[in-house]
Amino acid sequence: MESGRNRGGEKTMDKILYISETDAIPAEVVEALDQYQIVNTSAEFAAVQEAAAYSAKTLLLDMENRSAIFELCGALANEESLKDIPVLLLSSNTDPMIAFEAGADDFLLKPYEPAFLQTKVLLLLHNFNLIQGLKKRQKDAASVALQALRSTSELGLAMHFIEQCAHLTQEEQIAQELINACNNFGLKVVVSILRGKEWFITGSNVTVSPIEQDIVPRLHGVGRFVDFGNRTQVNFPHIALLVKNMPQDEPDRYGRIKDVLPYMLGAVDTRLLNLREARAVHEQTELMSRSFAAMFPVLQIICERLNTVSLSNKSAMAELLEYMFVTVPKMGLDEDQEEFVIRSIEQISDFSQQLSEESAKINEQLGKVSKVLEKLMLQQKYIDHLSDELVEVPTDS
Repeated sequence: MESGRNRGGEKTMDKILYISETDAIPAEVVEALDQYQIVNTSAEFAAVQEAAAYSAKTLLLDMENRSAIFELCGALANEESLKDIPVLLLSSNTDPMIAFEAGADDFLLKPYEPAFLQTKVLLLLHNFNLIQGLKKRQKDAASVALQALRSTSELGLAMHFIEQCAHLTQEEQIAQELINACNNFGLKVVVSILRGKEWFITGSNVTVSPIEQDIVPRLHGVGRFVDFGNRTQVNFPHIALLVKNMPQDEPDRYGRIKDVLPYMLGAVDTRLLNLREARAVHEQTELMSRSFAAMFPVLQIICERLNTVSLSNKSAMAELLEYMFVTVPKMGLDEDQEEFVIRSIEQISDFSQQLSEESAKINEQLGKVSKVLEKLMLQQKYIDHLSDELVEVPTDS
């Protein structure tokens, strides 16, 4: 039997289950609780199932049998969906400890005034609704907190990877660490690194399928994100990441992953570019070092030879002049002829002197060039040392 109307004539959403040892709901109960929906049932264990099916918010136990009260209250407390529903015991027994010991929430001694019953039920319903609201907010807060923790955890993993990436010196290492980071997100991926016109491709599995090796380069220039089914490829100039199991059934996680991956790949792309620039600088410095090393001894030899030639030239001219000054007067030449010969030799000597002076200047300038090259070589060695620290250059096998 169901009873109860509100003042507007419509049944409310609050339902009360009246459990008694009879089949009828007393008139005073109907009068007091006319604004609620009331269903009555007998005090058998079927009442537990009926209370669950009816979605009652308050249980009225109109019972006198002590053992039956304890048995029914125990059964209600053991039912997960009913243990929070308030129980009001209506009894002619004057000892309220029965209700307390049985586990009821309140006690009302019969006979009672309908208004008193109404007040008791109203208070129990208010407390029940308040508790349910608090539990819902607690559950929602726990869900938000869990989502925040997951988001923080994913962000933490991404930041750890970015920090780690800055210290890696080999492209293969970077690819493997990116795979490990994605595995921590629960993602299976294929990592592809562009090397000139060729691709270095590896993945979460030991091998990468031929179709994956073919698809990744095709999709590289399409856009930042390429989505197809539960797969997504993220593209950057020097790297592409194919995710093979995007969580489409988890929209929040799906969005977080799409937010985090570009930061990770951006860091990888920058690191790859830095490594390649560092390698280019290293190769250039090695080339310059070899060039300087080859030029330096050549310049030294030129300086030495110029110096030797200059000294030899001076010595030879001095000997020639001395010889001619002694020999010419003995040759029986006319005075005019003798003067001509002496003058010609002096001109040659002056020209030779000029050559020696120019040779000395050239030698001096080459000496300065040698010192500059020597200084550059020292600086280049220092740059080589820094370059070696910046990037580990693989040796040819």
